[in-house]
Amino acid sequence: MEFPQMTRRQVQQWLDLVGDPEIAAVREEEAVCAEQDEIDRIVAALDDELAVEQRAVDAEVPKVSRPTRRQRHATRRAEREVVRALPVRVNGVSEIAMDEEAA
Repeated sequence: MEFPQMTRRQVQQWLDLVGDPEIAAVREEEAVCAEQDEIDRIVAALDDELAVEQRAVDAEVPKVSRPTRRQRHATRRAEREVVRALPVRVNGVSEIAMDEEAA
């Protein structure tokens, strides 16, 4: 491949353009804009995927939560403990109430 001959003046003009800070700033700004556009495309694609997943989750039938056997037993034990402790507390409160009435 042959390149056309350039005069010294043409070479100097070309080098001046390549080294020009304004042109370099424009190129840098174009690169930043291209990068931002790519980021925006990725974010938009991610938003679309999340919206599709959310619609799928919303369309699912909610499962009814049924307590397991262990949970039922633990609940019953806790209720029994409360019931056993209740008369003691009621007696304690009634004794305090009687003491106040007597005073």
